[in-house]
Amino acid sequence: MAAVLHCAEIAKFVVDRAGPISPSTRNPIRSQGRRRSCSGIEVQESQHLYLVNAWEAPENHTIAPASNVEGARGEHSVDASASNLEYHIHVHFSEEPYTALSAPLTEIVLWTLKEGSPRAKVEELLTDLMTVVNGIPTSAGMHKAGWGPVLENEKQFVVLIGWENMEAFQTAVKNSPEGRAILDQLDQHTDRLLRHVILEHDDL
Repeated sequence: MAAVLHCAEIAKFVVDRAGPISPSTRNPIRSQGRRRSCSGIEVQESQHLYLVNAWEAPENHTIAPASNVEGARGEHSVDASASNLEYHIHVHFSEEPYTALSAPLTEIVLWTLKEGSPRAKVEELLTDLMTVVNGIPTSAGMHKAGWGPVLENEKQFVVLIGWENMEAFQTAVKNSPEGRAILDQLDQHTDRLLRHVILEHDDL
């Protein structure tokens, strides 16, 4: 039986100033089969706003062009002005992304293949990394991890990891030489953009 795929839609904006996010901002697109709708400001750089929709299955979501998110963005009151859409992507996860998105802190990592790097090797390393991360006990503050390819760009992948807080993330990295070794290999083949977001959720 083929693996069930879960589709997550992620849009990242640059905002002029941070502020409270209105409920309407967390629902740029409404459709049947949407399991999570959330938004949040990035921990590392507060000028970045993320909007995330998670879908029960790929067939529940007809991929919307970036212009749809652009239009929705313009209608929202965010107490911030979203001046630039940095990216709008869709990711197919073989593991459900809902747990990571519901965690107190969500790690979003965008990996981009370097020129000439083997895609299959990176996929293998990401699978190994998820095995290591998902082996961290929940008592240590890890809420589940998963990865998937970006539909719009065959050279990109996304990892989602849920954490209890930033300390749990930092401790996990410090205490996992196996995980660090895999990251070192991944860094040889990819460019890594790692960010953390505290997401707020809509009531669906």
